[in-house]
Amino acid sequence: MGYKDSLQEILTKDFSEADEETRQKTAEDLIDVCSIACAALALQPIPLLELAIMPIQAGMVVGLGHIYGHSITRKRATEIITEIAGAVGLTIVARQTMLILSKLILPGLGGFVEAPYIFGVTRGMGKAAIHFFQHADLDLAQISNIFKRAQKEGETSFDASRVEAEAEQQKQELEKDTVSRLQQLKDLREKGLIREEEYATKRAEILAAI
Repeated sequence: MGYKDSLQEILTKDFSEADEETRQKTAEDLIDVCSIACAALALQPIPLLELAIMPIQAGMVVGLGHIYGHSITRKRATEIITEIAGAVGLTIVARQTMLILSKLILPGLGGFVEAPYIFGVTRGMGKAAIHFFQHADLDLAQISNIFKRAQKEGETSFDASRVEAEAEQQKQELEKDTVSRLQQLKDLREKGLIREEEYATKRAEILAAI
C-alpha cells in the first residue's frame, strides 16, 4: 500500500477511543511508508521531483495529527515542519537544492547518496511531530533530541531494496500519467483547441520530463 492509500485510510478512521498502543503502531506505519516514498523520489532521475518531498511530509503530519486528535490543514502541517526544521537547524530549501544539483552533476548516482538522508529526515520529522501533538508545545531541546535520534535510526536502518521497489512503482505511475497527458493533448489538437505548434511544444515538454 502506497503512502496516499495509507494516509487516506488513516484519515477515514476514528481514533478517539483508540489506546496508545494502536495510535503508536499506526503512526509508526505511516511514518515508515512516507519515509520510503520521500526517499524513493530521490532515486528518480528527473530533477525537481524532489519538490514533492515536502507535500508528502505535510500529508504525513496531517495524518499524525488525526491519529493524536488534532485536525489540521496541510498549510498548518507545513508550518509545523518548518518549525521543527528550525528547531533542529535544518535548512530544507538548501538541502533540496543540493539534491537537485546532485542529480544534474551525478545522474543516476546523486539520488542514491541522498536517499538515506531523506529517509532519516522524514522519520525524524514524523517522530518530532508526534511529540508536538502529544504535548502541544515546541520544546526546542526535546524536539531536537527526538528528531536527531530518529534521523540516525532511520539512516542506520535504511533498506535500499524497499526504497528501490517504491521508486519503480513511482516510475510506473509517472509513465501512466504521461500517457494520459499525451492523450489529452492529442484530443485538444484534434478538436482544434490548440495549434500544431503548441501541440508539438507541449508534447516535447511532457516527453522530456520522463
